[in-house]
Amino acid sequence: MPRYVQGVGYVPTGPGRTQFSGSLRDISPVLWRLRMRQAMFKNAAFHVEHQGRNSGRRTVLHEYPKLDYPWAEDMGRTAVRYQIVGYVIQRWAPGPDAPPTLGNMDWNYDMARDRLIAALESSGPGRLIDPYNNRIGPQLFMCERYAVTETRERGGYAQFEMVFVEAGAAAFTFVDIDTTSVIQRNANTSMADIATILNNEMASLNKSGTPAPQALSFPGGVPLPTARP
Repeated sequence: MPRYVQGVGYVPTGPGRTQFSGSLRDISPVLWRLRMRQAMFKNAAFHVEHQGRNSGRRTVLHEYPKLDYPWAEDMGRTAVRYQIVGYVIQRWAPGPDAPPTLGNMDWNYDMARDRLIAALESSGPGRLIDPYNNRIGPQLFMCERYAVTETRERGGYAQFEMVFVEAGAAAFTFVDIDTTSVIQRNANTSMADIATILNNEMASLNKSGTPAPQALSFPGGVPLPTARP
């Protein structure tokens, strides 16, 4: 059985245990605590002080004149958002045989802090692990914004306020068109067509020996001005 050490928490005992533990599962191993997971974003671990999740249905409310009953039109689910207040904290120095990290958490708080900041600022979505609900996921989330706070009174402790939004998947694809190149190519093609028409008409006039001018036209029937003698 683990024993309690004042100021430290519950310390596991027994062979092979070389590190302190103050987890809720050691303190009260009830079923919901046994299902808890390590909170992480893009494999950067942190602890959760409190969190909130919100979603719902996107609706458009239609209210009609002379009627007492409205109609709420369902436009689909609202993107899931998380508001999390988490932290990283300095841990006791590991024993000589202990690994350099505890799970996915660095022993030194500053390294855990820098790792989490790098994950929050990196581009693209990543997996967010909800420690309280293991039935969610693997969903991809984007970090909309975060704030990190450190104080002199709480050395070795960094608090994060993070907002995540569900990344989802694109329902359409983007078509990247270089409009400048398209216009230039069409203009060159039109000039080549005009030059071909003029060359054919001049060859026809020279072959017949008849200098009488004829009305030339652009492609599409637009007349060209006739040459004056």
